[in-house]
Amino acid sequence: MLQSMYSGISGMKASNQELNVISNNIANSQTTAFKSSGITFEDMYYQSVQGSSAPTTSSGGTNSSAFGTGVKVQGINKDMSYGGAASTSNPLDLSINGSSGFFIVAKGDIVKASATATIPVDNPTTGTASHTITSEPSSTQLLYTQDGSFSKDPDGSITLNGYRLMGYAVSGTDNTGTTTTASSLDPTATTTSTTGTVSSRVDFVDGQKTVTANDGALITLQIPETVHEVATATTPAKDVAVSSWSVDSNGVVTVTLADNKVAAIGQVALAKFTNDSGLDQVGNNMFSESSNSGKAILDSGVNTLGDNNSGSFSTIKGSSLEQSNVDLATEFSHMIEASRAFEANGKIISTGDTILQTIINLKQ
Repeated sequence: MLQSMYSGISGMKASNQELNVISNNIANSQTTAFKSSGITFEDMYYQSVQGSSAPTTSSGGTNSSAFGTGVKVQGINKDMSYGGAASTSNPLDLSINGSSGFFIVAKGDIVKASATATIPVDNPTTGTASHTITSEPSSTQLLYTQDGSFSKDPDGSITLNGYRLMGYAVSGTDNTGTTTTASSLDPTATTTSTTGTVSSRVDFVDGQKTVTANDGALITLQIPETVHEVATATTPAKDVAVSSWSVDSNGVVTVTLADNKVAAIGQVALAKFTNDSGLDQVGNNMFSESSNSGKAILDSGVNTLGDNNSGSFSTIKGSSLEQSNVDLATEFSHMIEASRAFEANGKIISTGDTILQTIINLKQ
């Protein structure tokens, strides 16, 4: 009798944990890029009443007899499926158009393209080696998210909850036909031109036939206040204010200048994992690597010189945000089931109590 009461208690605990998971899902049904969770159960150890026996020449075999001791939670699993996207009016609102990919965000020092790369990425030119981060500075914390509700801070960094969006520097051909290398594309660097010292350095403006990403290192993506236009045969070098910006499906960030010219300034990097569900949830719609998620595999940059794995990643959609993948109808159905299971297990305990009281009254 006591055993049945203990089984009922374990059932109530398990049902209560399921209700906790369901309530969190429902509470986050409007949270950007939220991934719902589901719970699974397993039976607990069994107490043997009779062992099994093998058949003999004179009798058949018998099965073992045992009764269970209750239920426990086997695991709480994340549903990493795509939640669909809703359009917004903010050009820095980004969504990953599918379930393959995470934005990479970092807290720590700003990483500039003109400096020695502090977050290097292996970039194999042959073979099938993974495109992974080879080292991470102790001063930098990298996290991963599918929440693309980014904004621009006073430093020009593209940020989410204080974390800066990471990507690749890019190079291209400027309007004089000169190729600018990725190492000089640091929006916060200074250089001297015919107009004096300028506060940014992006030399290829319009006319670029091909934009190539330097995907051998992660940098902090920043939108400069001005862009330096190199001199041409008819116009001197000058600094032109940035008036707007956008992100294309490959993640290439472009800025439109006050003179209506356009310049590419970087590319948003994406990461994926062998086991997305194994990522650790750290709050604020962010995840961190775990021993069971595997290492982050980064997408190849546009027109990369190395092996290109970008076909296995989802594209990026600008001016949109991924929605929660919570299905309220399913959650309410599960809530009813969990509530009924909780009540049924409670009934086991109250029934056991009634039987014990009856047995005690037999002595009177």
